[in-house]
Amino acid sequence: MPLRKKPSSTKFTPVSTTIFAVILATFLCFNLAVNIVKQRQQQLEIETLKVQNIIEDEFKTFIFGMQGAKGVIVADQMQFNPKKFRAYAESRDLFNNFPGSLGFGFARYVKRENVEKYLQEQKRIRPNFKIHPKNSISSHMIVEHIEPIENNVEAIGYDFSKENIRSEAALLAAKSGESIISNKMFLFERENSRPGFVFFLPVYKTAKTPASETERMSSLLGWVYAPIVLDDLMIRLKLKIPFGLNVSIQTDENTQINFSNLQIKRGDLLTSSLSADLPLGGRTWKVHVSESSYTLAYSLAKLFAIYILGVLVILAGGYFLYLNLRGKDRSLVEKTNWLNSVIDSAAHSVFATRPDGVIIMFNPASEKMLGYKAEELVGKKTPLIFYDPCEVVQRSEVLSKELNKKIDPGRDTFVAKVLTHGFDTNEWTFYRKNQETIPVRLCISAIYNAQNKLIGYLGIAEDLTEQKKLLSTIEMQRAKMLASAKMSLLGEMAGRIAHEINTPLAIINSHASLLIEKMNSGKDSKSDTITRLGKIDITVKRIAKIVKGLRSFSRNSENDSKVVVSVSSIIESTLDLCGEKMLKDEITLKVNVGDNVSVFARATELSQVLMNLLNNAIDAIAHLPEKWIEINSYQENDRIIITVVDCGRGIPSSVAEKMMIPFFTTKEVEKGTGLGLSISKGIVESHDGTFEYDALSYHTRFVISLPAIQLEKNELNECTL
Repeated sequence: MPLRKKPSSTKFTPVSTTIFAVILATFLCFNLAVNIVKQRQQQLEIETLKVQNIIEDEFKTFIFGMQGAKGVIVADQMQFNPKKFRAYAESRDLFNNFPGSLGFGFARYVKRENVEKYLQEQKRIRPNFKIHPKNSISSHMIVEHIEPIENNVEAIGYDFSKENIRSEAALLAAKSGESIISNKMFLFERENSRPGFVFFLPVYKTAKTPASETERMSSLLGWVYAPIVLDDLMIRLKLKIPFGLNVSIQTDENTQINFSNLQIKRGDLLTSSLSADLPLGGRTWKVHVSESSYTLAYSLAKLFAIYILGVLVILAGGYFLYLNLRGKDRSLVEKTNWLNSVIDSAAHSVFATRPDGVIIMFNPASEKMLGYKAEELVGKKTPLIFYDPCEVVQRSEVLSKELNKKIDPGRDTFVAKVLTHGFDTNEWTFYRKNQETIPVRLCISAIYNAQNKLIGYLGIAEDLTEQKKLLSTIEMQRAKMLASAKMSLLGEMAGRIAHEINTPLAIINSHASLLIEKMNSGKDSKSDTITRLGKIDITVKRIAKIVKGLRSFSRNSENDSKVVVSVSSIIESTLDLCGEKMLKDEITLKVNVGDNVSVFARATELSQVLMNLLNNAIDAIAHLPEKWIEINSYQENDRIIITVVDCGRGIPSSVAEKMMIPFFTTKEVEKGTGLGLSISKGIVESHDGTFEYDALSYHTRFVISLPAIQLEKNELNECTL
């Protein structure tokens, strides 16, 4: 927002200049507000389309289910077989795969002259079969079967031909050859009748749907149908729609269904809404989507607050110019103090510079934030003393690519985008006077005079310390979970590590006992003693190596820096802790590591990942007659690939889908926490890698992909300004 001075010709008075600035600020603010509202409306259109797709996909599920049921009839040469129909229903797991549905049924189309014959045929199959209620009409629509039959016994034999809503939908489906959904109705399939819909899919005496309406009615066999409870369906839809939306569906003139993920109260501020037509099941439903625009209200309120602050600054500046032009020095001091009070009262750091970057204003909030006094900086220093030089270099490189021109580190880094876009907002690390660092969000804008000449820059900085502390707390919780999982893993490893140490201790004990026995009997020889002591020394070093590996694995690596480490050393240190267990369990271990395969990582964390995979593999193949585990590492383009494969035949898809979820485990109680794989995935991703289960592999195979070592120029050279 430009700050203007009265031109020397006095063509514009300070009052007119101030009015013009206020009008300009109002115009800009209004346009920004319009853009914000438009963007929110566009977002609502996207959300409405998502809701339409969710509803359509949900109903397609029922259509696919009915088509499968129809396929059972078609496959049996257009003969309805209750046993095969039941087998199909059981295979589809109705209540889990089709929530809201009371089941799948078959309704027979019977003409009046064939009713008695049809009744006798059904009684031969089911002696208790009867048609109810009795109707004397030209054609009947009789429920012949419905699954699960245990919950729908009373529906068997029901003739719904005189039930207007249901029969109308059934006839429409028969005539059109398409799946049709009824209007809202009360379902007789439940003991306590509940509102819902019925989906009909026509079945003809031919596998192919007849071409004309007359042919379709003459060859009509019946319908596969599915009654759907409205309340249950709405609960499922409510779980799927995006949070914060209120949705209503108008199925006909008299029916409107409401469900939402946000309770919108009457009179909520700035409630946005949108309507769209949704063709579904032979009908057109009108979907209404609305939201309580809290985000929009917050954005507009924030914009309005900035506008008010800007107007206050303009008014104060205009008044200051007015007094300056009139030469009223005493009043000028008073009004200058008033203007300073406005800036001094600001909660955020506010400072201004000349075009050359020298600071000309530094408010108390800036003094409090950065530890400098205004008199130390005003007219003497530039804001460059606040910045981290490396961040300035990095930002200049980003801007050079963004603006497609060379931006040198320094003052140009801060003003290049301001001069082209009017302002620039970024996060920086500021240095306080005592060299403590503080994270800030800084907005820089240009200041112009009445002749549109640049007279300086205005910076407003917000302290992000509390926000960063919150993020740090979240990261600490993640680290605690990582440590907890590591301790749990150590607990699982305790028995195995004891065996790792007990075996060499037994060797030491054996050699020591033989030496004592020979020395007591006088049969010892120097060469034999040296040999046995050498073996004891080797075994002791082996124990020390295991203890060292255990100590390294159990230490807190949270604050470790990433270093270049060879993959072979990571694998070796991990095997020190579990190699003996594999030998004892007769597990063949194969390790294939490519030449010079190294990564930039925290070795202890990657060792934890490998330990998790090896422990899981050992447990999984313990019961197999032939047991082996294979570890491979190689470079593929710009990635380092590490694979852990065991002789198992893979993981069931139902388990594989969930195994990366925290606390999911298939192990017995007290044998696993369910955190191993989820934390391993998090560790690898924190190294800019991927952690995946290879579902296509014949054997159980996990793949770790990490970036190959590439040192950037910034990492090789010290950043200086």
